[in-house]
Amino acid sequence: MIAADSVPASARIAGKVIRDYEDLEQLGPAWAGLFSRAACDNVFLSIDWIDEWWRRYGKGQALFVIALQDGAGQLIGVAPFCIGPALGRHWGIRSLKFLGSQWVSSDHLDLLVEPGFARPAAREVGRMIRDHRREWDYIELSDCDEGSPTMAELRNTLDRHGWKQRVMSRGTCPYIPLPESFQTYLAGLNSNWRRNFRHGLRTLQKAARVQFSVLEDASAIGGRFAEAMRLHQARLEERGSDSTFLDEAQQAFHSAVQDRVAPRGWVRLFLLEADGKAIAAYYGFSVRGRFLALQSGFDPAWSRYSVGLVMVGLAIEESIRSGHKEFDFLRGNERYKFHWTGYVREAVTIRYFNDTPAGSMMFLVSWMSVKWAAARRALRRWIEGRPALSQLARRIPAWRNTFSLEKPHGSIS
Repeated sequence: MIAADSVPASARIAGKVIRDYEDLEQLGPAWAGLFSRAACDNVFLSIDWIDEWWRRYGKGQALFVIALQDGAGQLIGVAPFCIGPALGRHWGIRSLKFLGSQWVSSDHLDLLVEPGFARPAAREVGRMIRDHRREWDYIELSDCDEGSPTMAELRNTLDRHGWKQRVMSRGTCPYIPLPESFQTYLAGLNSNWRRNFRHGLRTLQKAARVQFSVLEDASAIGGRFAEAMRLHQARLEERGSDSTFLDEAQQAFHSAVQDRVAPRGWVRLFLLEADGKAIAAYYGFSVRGRFLALQSGFDPAWSRYSVGLVMVGLAIEESIRSGHKEFDFLRGNERYKFHWTGYVREAVTIRYFNDTPAGSMMFLVSWMSVKWAAARRALRRWIEGRPALSQLARRIPAWRNTFSLEKPHGSIS
């Protein structure tokens, strides 16, 4: 997303910590301008997403947004951080983390930087984090693209400060570099999967009057969003799964974001209807030629027609038709995604630990957490290798949560 540096590392950059919401509001227009100049295609770094998250989920957190300006006073970088409690409010452990990193399934978290300023911007952010080290006990850089140039520069800067670090988790974000035509794309798929898509669509069209719709207007989406969530819930209930996306607070958050960004054409709700009834939905954001597929669902009663598979295929076809260059499935290794693509970005969550007593404690807790996660994955693989136990685990909420049988994004398969 960010080009290689075209300015010297010594370029004059001044950082300021934004701590008051009023100051964040005032920064909004400059943030939006920077988002545009950087040609950013990640809605999770937009001021609309960040501001709405803070208004709804910021209670108990402290703003720590680092705004970077060049010598002429123009905003050239933003580090969207906050500081909040870890392990419950009564432990007194303070975590410096990305705004939006909790509760709303943000992905590709990063610094927002003017092209060419990655290195000096990251160094200034690292310097300010170091200068304010009495305010935090550990840093959590969660769900970041491991290949991001800005994150690489920030990690290099933090490493030079000598803080202990630990990689907490790794994941994948499958994506499709879209060709110019859907037929070209289909030709590159596995022949069985290509045949399954065509057969599913053909049999569905024989069974019912089928309509595929693309909603972009906030009011139109608002009138059908409840249906999309109903389909999401129906599919999860059929699988014996849970989803935080069904939380009322999350749905209110998304409705508010839709109202804010729909005028720029960023919202998409794909609907598949049979005889006038919605049977599948796909919800996400379209920013500068990149579709971010956030959530999905379908009616299990139509499973025999492979409506989940058909829905994804039609969404990809529409994305190509409308000139998109990428279809991003976001974080999660659900099996169905890899039938559509072999391309992935590596996601990583890294912690850096201050030399405070609480920071040292979190270093130990994090070590234990990594070991427990490894044991949990091994147990999950063992259970999934035994169909009877796997089915039982999916039906018992306590087991389902313990073994993380569901991934953060998506439900179509």
